[in-house]
Formats: sequence, C-alpha cells, structure tokens
Amino acid sequence: MKKPSNLLALILLLFTFFLVSEIRAAAASYQNVSFQDKNGKFLTRTNDGDALVLAVQGSSLEEMARQFILQAYDGWNDCITNGSTVKIRSAVNGTYWSASPGEKLIMDTKPAPFLIEFMEGEEGCLKNGARVYLKAWNRYLTTCENGSEELFFGEGSRDTLTDSNVFTVSIGQTPKYADVSFESAKTGKYISRSDESDGWLVADQTKSEYNPTRFVIETKDGSNPYSQCIVSGTKISIRSISDDYYWHWYDSQPGMYGYYAKKNDPSKFLRLIKVAGSDSSCVEDGDTIAFKDWATINYYYMKNWQEGIWKDKLFLWDKGVGQDNEFIIHFSDPEPGSDDTRFVQRLEKKFDNTYHGEAKASYHFSANNELPSDWLIATPTKVWGKSYDQYPMVEKAQEDFGVMPVDGQCGDQTLLVDVQATVTQPGGIAQKRCVGHSYSYYDDIYKTIIKGEALVDITSLTEPTGRFRTAIRNAVTYLSNKTGNKPVIRFMFGQPAPFYMTVNMEEFLKDMTRDVTSDIEIYAGAYWASLTSWNHSKIIAVDGKQALVGGHNMWDEHYLGKNPVFDLSMKLSGEAVLDGHRFSSLLWDYVQDYNKWITDATWSVQCARFLNPVAGVEYGQQFLPPLDIVSRLGQNYGQTVYGNIPVLSVGRLGDIDNNNNQSDMAWTEMIKAAKSEINMSIQGVQSQVPPKLWPEEQVIELARALYSGVDISLVVSSPDALGGGLGIIEAPYYGDDPSILYNKIFDVLRDLIKEGDFGPPVFVGEKDVESILGDHLKIAALRIGGSTRYPNGDSIANHSKTIMVDRQFFYIGSHNLYPCNLAEFGYIIEDSEKAMEFWVQFWEPLFADVVWFNKNS
Repeated sequence: MKKPSNLLALILLLFTFFLVSEIRAAAASYQNVSFQDKNGKFLTRTNDGDALVLAVQGSSLEEMARQFILQAYDGWNDCITNGSTVKIRSAVNGTYWSASPGEKLIMDTKPAPFLIEFMEGEEGCLKNGARVYLKAWNRYLTTCENGSEELFFGEGSRDTLTDSNVFTVSIGQTPKYADVSFESAKTGKYISRSDESDGWLVADQTKSEYNPTRFVIETKDGSNPYSQCIVSGTKISIRSISDDYYWHWYDSQPGMYGYYAKKNDPSKFLRLIKVAGSDSSCVEDGDTIAFKDWATINYYYMKNWQEGIWKDKLFLWDKGVGQDNEFIIHFSDPEPGSDDTRFVQRLEKKFDNTYHGEAKASYHFSANNELPSDWLIATPTKVWGKSYDQYPMVEKAQEDFGVMPVDGQCGDQTLLVDVQATVTQPGGIAQKRCVGHSYSYYDDIYKTIIKGEALVDITSLTEPTGRFRTAIRNAVTYLSNKTGNKPVIRFMFGQPAPFYMTVNMEEFLKDMTRDVTSDIEIYAGAYWASLTSWNHSKIIAVDGKQALVGGHNMWDEHYLGKNPVFDLSMKLSGEAVLDGHRFSSLLWDYVQDYNKWITDATWSVQCARFLNPVAGVEYGQQFLPPLDIVSRLGQNYGQTVYGNIPVLSVGRLGDIDNNNNQSDMAWTEMIKAAKSEINMSIQGVQSQVPPKLWPEEQVIELARALYSGVDISLVVSSPDALGGGLGIIEAPYYGDDPSILYNKIFDVLRDLIKEGDFGPPVFVGEKDVESILGDHLKIAALRIGGSTRYPNGDSIANHSKTIMVDRQFFYIGSHNLYPCNLAEFGYIIEDSEKAMEFWVQFWEPLFADVVWFNKNS
C-alpha cells in the first residue's frame, strides 16, 4: 500500500533521433508480453488461472492466457533494462508469477521479485525478440529436460546456465486503452492518485509541474480486459498503470460518495460515457467523456469538486453532465519526453520544481554508481547477537592504533591484524597490532584517502580524535611522500557555537602535517553560520571516484573503546562522489565570504593552509583553496562509468542558505512514497534540546502512512543514552521514550481523522486509533545482546540516520530526523539488490534483538 509519487512521462533517451524512435517503439509499454522456451513453447496459465505456469505449444492455447504484464518491482517502468527487478502478472486476472513450496513456477496473488538478465549482446531497453534469463531468490528459472511442461527454479550460477534457462520475449502491440490520462475539461488539471494509498482520487496535476498520472481502462465484457473499442456506456474498471489500485467509491456520509484508490477492488458499476469528440463510435484520443456509477439507489456522474476543503476531489454527485463532470481522455502521454521512472528521479524533479533548479550543488541525481562488496559500514563491527563481554577490546586507546603483539599473540579480547593505517609512505608494510572492535572503520578511512591524486575532501562535525586522528595524519603523510600526483586536501568542520573555541584550525593543521617533509597543498576550515547552525555532514570524497559518507563522527572515545555508539556509514564509487565534493565547496563558499560583517565580527570562520614545510601552517581567513578546483576535477577525474546504481545525493545548508534544505523534503517524500513498509534506525524523532521540537511534517506523513496500512518500524536511542562510557556533557545521545513517541503519533493520527484528512470528518474513538497503531507501528529502543544497557548501566546509544522504504530505496547520511538546523549530506540509493543486502546485513539482526514497545505492558 502506498503514498505514491506521481508517475511521470515516457523515456527521454539522449541518443540520435533514429535510435530514440527504435527504442521507444520497442519498449513503449510492457502490457502485452509473452515468453517462449528453447522449443518455441509459450509460458501460459492453466485453465483455472492459478495453477502451474506451463510451457505448451503456442498453437494450442488461448492467446490471452500467455500474455503477461511486466512492471518494475517498485512501480511502472517504460524501459526495463538488464538487471531490472520486475513483477510479472497475468494480463487477464491480475495474479502474479510466484513459486510453490517445491520451487515450481505458479500463479499467486503476491508477486515474486524476478531479476531479468539479458543474454550477451542484448542491451538498452527490453525489446521484442530479446533472449533473457529470469531469476528469483537467487535461482534461475528453467525448463525440465524430461519433456515435462512444469517450470522450476534450478541451482547454478550464470556461467553454468544452458539453453534450458533461456526465454525469448515477445512484446505485442500495446492495447488501445492501456495507457491513458484524464484531463478536467474545466480546470485543465489531470486526475491522479492522492499522496496516500486507499486515499482520494484528485484532479490536481498540472503538466507544468508533473506529467500526468496514467491509467489502464479494463473492460468487463469477457476474458480479455483490453478492448480495442470502448463505446459509450461500457462497464469498465480503471487502475493505475503502476500497480493494482483501482478507482473505487465509498459512502462517506449520506449523499456524498467520494472516489479513492483501492487495491484489487474496482468499483462494480463504473461506466464510461462519451460526451463529445470524434465521429467514431469508439472512445478516441481527445474525446470528452464522463464517468457514471451506481450509488445506493441511482446512477450519478462523477463530479470534480471546485471549492472548500474538498477542492479537486472526485465524488459521485450529479444526475446530469455539466462541465464539472467532463474530462478529456488522452492516449499514452500527451507530453512524452522524460525517463523519470524511479523514485530518486521523481524526487529530483520535485526539487527542480520547488527550488527552480538553482541549488543543484545541494542535490543531484546520477545513475552510474557502484557500491563495493563491503559498502556497508555498521559499527561496532560484527557484534550482532553477541554479549558485551564478547566485544574485542583494547584497554587503552593508543595513538599507534593498539598494542604490539607479544610473541605474535594478542589477548583473548583483542584481534591481531595488519593495520594499513600504520603505513606512512608508498611501498611501506602494514604493522601488526592487537586491536579492538571497529578498527576496520579507521582503516577504511585511511585506505580511501590515500587513493587521492587530485582532490581529497573531508568534512565532519569537529576534528577527529585518537586513532581516527592518527589514521588521517598518516594518510596525509603518505600522500605527501608520493612521487606522482599529490592531491589538494580540504578539511571542513563545524564550530558548535557558542563553544567555537573548542576547534582550532591552526593547531589541527600543524598536527596533521607533523610528519610531512615535502610540499603538499592542504586547507583546514571551520564555521558556524548562527548560534544554532554549523556543519554536521560527514564526507570523505576522493578524486570524484570514491566516497565514504554517513553518520559517523571521527571520535575515538565514542566509537572504538568501551560502550561504543552504534552508527552507520557507506562506501560508494561513481558520479555521486562528485556531489560530495560539490557540497563541500558550498561550505567553503560560505567561508570564502569571510569579509561579511557577521563573520568578521564574530570570528565565526577559521582558515589555515599548508603548502610546504618551510612556510609551515599559515593561519588566517585569506588562506583559502582555489574556487574552481571541483569543476577542474569533474573534467579530469569524474568521467569513469562505475556501474548502474541510481543515487540521489541530497543535502541541506542550514543557516548558510535556508532556502536550500532539500534533505528535509527528502525525508518527507520517502515516507510518502511507501507502499508497504518503512524501517528507520535513528537517534530520535523529537529534539532533546529545549524546546524539544517535533518534525511535524514528517510525523504527519508517518501517521498518514499508518492509516494507509504501511508497516512502520522505528529503532531509537533510549532517553538517557550515553556513548563511550562518558558523561552527559561529553557524549549525550538522548533518544525518544517509546511511550512519548507512541502518544505523539497517536495524537496526530487521531486529529487527522477528525479533521477529515482521509475523507469527510468523522468521530474516532481511541480504540480505533489504537487498532491502527497496534497493527502497523513498532517502536523500540536499540537493544544488543539481550539488553538496552551496557554493564555499567549506560543505555546503548544509536547514532544512525537511515530509513529504508519497501526494501527498494534507502537513505544513509548525516541528517537526523529530529529538528536541527545544521548542514547535512547523504545518499538515497534505489537498487533492490543493494536494499536486500542492507536488509540482511543490518535490519534483520537489528530487529532480531529489540523488544517492541507495548502500551499495555
């Protein structure tokens, strides 16, 4: 169930006109697709429609039984490409391809996610005649060698497949009414799904803001749901092209019948009436039509409401046809030209419309990215399911990362490893150390930085400490000792006002260059833009090629020793790395403008520079990096194609520029886009600094999602959580009291129902709201190894900032959900395979250990 974003137009392919025409013809719509095996037999439903899908002779079956509809697993997709995850449904009765307990291919009401892999030589969009492999649950669909007509999922890897695993795709002509939109004759706006599933149908879409929502008209006159000629008065069903939500009316109060979208449940007596237009008896493109439906005792026409709180909503109301009842039908899309079929692309489009494309440095979509095999960084590392006394631990934080092994051995609670961050020059050999948990994170930071040849950007809340500081210092020394290209290095930190004297860029840069004996260009900066706004992003970006981004502060005492804080970051390569550099430049642009009276008078910015050991560290606001360094980087280093993972980089600038806080909207839109589930691991929802504000917009959307049947799981810090065995001054990681968070969501949902957010206002009792929350909301404090507390009594701290929606797309970054006006940066990844890795490696073990809040216990 979902709060859908509006589906946008057909694909814009940036190739020659001839190629555009060829591909669009091949991939216009996957509404009429069939599959043949190596012997030319078609996959088809059996007569009962729900039994095994069989491979039978094409000449011996009813044609519609072998026709299927392909949809991207998270919605509609006009261009299914190699590696796409899809669901495959019958073109007749809406059941999906799935698997029986014996792993045979069957039809079911719930879809299995199928991965389409092209044969070698196939590329671009899925075309008629393409030969493909079909994969589900990491096993490939195959035909039986013994002549049986059953299909099943077999063992084997891609390089062991045979022609029994190959299927040829046939794409028929798109049915006439399988891709339509409806424009209000009075307002010029288009009918769309509302922002909540099981919510209103509304006529509020404008072509200037979004491309119209598209629908499928299915007739009810036989087994073929797609007629090539619908005449006036035909009984029909209408569903969204992206899913199985049909137009449906409900009796909200006597005499007022509102339309909404309901899963697999169309209105039973809906009829299409042709009012004016073409001479054909069939309904044609551009004709004026009306919709007529039975309500209790009579037929009424659908009305586009024009005033008050019901403006743009659709009701069964009038007994005759006027302009409020008239709509213009458009076949396909009236303005093809966009390939915005993914959530992240649609969100970028919304940013463009909202911010007029003026803030692209604080958000950007790219599709050529890759996440390495070890892309997910969750610390403390490898402790899921373990008790605290099983955490590998070094007694005392050492600048050289641990202690030297005694006779090649370490103690029972330490790990013996080669620490790469001990190397300070190319060709050096890593030294062995007895280390504790999470050592791999500072090693990852070191290994990322030393790859630099042109530019290394490092941003964080404040300076790194302890082993993090040593790892970065050694990386700087390593880069300075290179004989080839040496990168420019830029450090940017926040100055948490009014304690801005706690960071000192001159002393920091002196420490970073302590062991440097040759020329290298390094800059260090820090700022606060107001008493409540400074940098909070955590970015390591190198050469536009590799990035490490997330929620971790580089604080030894909080992460690497006793009572560690739980946190989450990620690695990425590809074009999105350039976005990390560009965002860093936005912070440097603010520091560059140091001569503004406020920065000059308040010492709210700091700058320091190192060029060579002779001059040493120069401190002053005039020592700034070149302004064009990132643009030069994009020309020279950012051109490699790494992969095909779509990423939306998204940030916010706080009081640097409060008109560019796109990350706030991203949280809202991710919640609104949920169809079935939302998983969040965060520090908290309510800010813990007085006046303890709530993110009201996001809480409202959470309540709406719950009302729509979306399952929401929230894991937070406890209200008294501390980190690193430190005190409330050094390491407060306060989260939410689950009962307070529950009551807040309860109050918001109750008020939305009372105020008519989901339909005409109705009385709602507490038990009604409790029932919704009981069915769909889970809240828990972080719990590891069977406890929410460490042995000394401190509650375990959760510092992650992540949300995953429908196991399809997710955010990892520095942005907390609770209100806090800081500069933030993160990535939204939309890839079902990486989402599944995320689920298995992080969410499953996280949820396995928590105890969900129960208001009655």
